[in-house]
Amino acid sequence: MGYRWHRASRMGAGLAAVLSTPAMADTTTTFQVSATVVSGCEINGALASNGEVLGRYGQLDFGTHSSLSTDTASAAIAADAGLTLSCTPGIALSMALGAGQHGSATRNMQAAGSSDLLPYRLYRDPAFSNEMQIDQAYAITFADPEAIALPIYGRVVLSGDKPPDTYSDTVVLTLSW
Repeated sequence: MGYRWHRASRMGAGLAAVLSTPAMADTTTTFQVSATVVSGCEINGALASNGEVLGRYGQLDFGTHSSLSTDTASAAIAADAGLTLSCTPGIALSMALGAGQHGSATRNMQAAGSSDLLPYRLYRDPAFSNEMQIDQAYAITFADPEAIALPIYGRVVLSGDKPPDTYSDTVVLTLSW
């Protein structure tokens, strides 16, 4: 009989162990998910970093003229094919133009074969009434935020005494938003 009791004791102890084990409980917690979306501009579909140099925007070509000409030549910037500027609608966009490689108080093109200079002026309207001062920011307005054109127009007054050569300059264009 002792044997049976012992066997029953073990069964009771096992049953007690199973019944006294706490039930598994589900617990929950939370975590935050967020994203910040800011206004900005993209050049060629890429967001530019502050101070990043993005290549050449275009060319302002005054054409070919006689060295004896005293004409006034005008031109509008032709944006290079494939360069696109797009901004968040409603963003305050501005541009500033530097003095150029050969400028100081005025902008100058320099002859390729000498140090001779040919002064020119840049404007922000096709009537040439709003001259763009060196390093001054000007607001850019646009109707289509996916295809923004920068209003840059130029004028050079030929003096009739410049030696024949190709005159050129490179101007830094800074966009801010």
